[in-house]
Amino acid sequence: MAAETVLIQTYSRQPMPWGECVWPDRPRVCGGETEGYDAIFQVKAGLSAAVGAHVFCA
Repeated sequence: MAAETVLIQTYSRQPMPWGECVWPDRPRVCGGETEGYDAIFQVKAGLSAAVGAHVFCA
């Protein structure tokens, strides 16, 4: 079975001319599924500046 590529997409609050909105950050390639879910745990626990995240496996 081939190794999976795991990406994490985080979202943060960004100032815009009309007010603050949630905007996607640059996607990041993770070393594996465990690293991706560790990163999402940090977001949910409030340990990062991100307000949301998705993990994608391909």
